[in-house]
Amino acid sequence: DDHEPARWHFRLDGTDYLAESDGHQWSLTAKPPPAPADVTITATTQALTAFIFAGSDLGIDITGETEPVQRFRQLISTLATVVHPV
Repeated sequence: DDHEPARWHFRLDGTDYLAESDGHQWSLTAKPPPAPADVTITATTQALTAFIFAGSDLGIDITGETEPVQRFRQLISTLATVVHPV
């Protein structure tokens, strides 16, 4: 289980989203981060879906320090096991 705080800035299809965790609960808001995020993900929703469910990096740009980016990749890869695309 991962219980570390995190701030992820998603820019999907030109719209900003901020995913934040206090280590226990995640929140998602449709706004840019007020301060730099740990990780910034720029992609289309289609590219993000392919990344989550097929592991494809095509069309997705993930930036940040090495450790937070690795943590993001690890946590986001678990989504495919708990979320089913519609």
